[in-house]
Amino acid sequence: VVATNATINSGVYCEVFGDNYIGIALPNLASMIEGGADRAAIFSYIKSELENYLVNNKVLLNEIGYLFLGCTHYPLAKDIFSSVIKDILRQDNIKVIDPAEYVAKEVVELFKINKIRIEKNNDEKEENSQNGNINKNKFYTTKDSDIFKSYVSSLGLANMRECKVINL
Repeated sequence: VVATNATINSGVYCEVFGDNYIGIALPNLASMIEGGADRAAIFSYIKSELENYLVNNKVLLNEIGYLFLGCTHYPLAKDIFSSVIKDILRQDNIKVIDPAEYVAKEVVELFKINKIRIEKNNDEKEENSQNGNINKNKFYTTKDSDIFKSYVSSLGLANMRECKVINL
């Protein structure tokens, strides 16, 4: 599992994975992603941190089967993690797992099982009828960030319908 210091130190994934758990903290990665660091800088950082961890903890490469992204920011760098794995581990058989994909699938299944339908509110219905379409992208963040909005735009989601700051 790669995650923030707080997540690794919480032990939450250790409880989930048990003896199959190795937790690697990447303390600067979330802020690098949020701050708009370029791909080369992110690649270099991830590579350096993973190499140091593997060497310092004498982890054998054949002990690694999956790299689990344990921070909500990390899926934005999933392809970079894959490149780092190929570069330092020289292996293609280690799968990078983005838990958000599985959570989304579970939510869809729960909606189906419980026969829950999402109703559009009146504002969405009105906008849909006026514009002929509706952008369904909604984002919720813990702080307002022009860098985040710019990054979302770079993904081709420039016309996000909503970007709301929430307090946790």
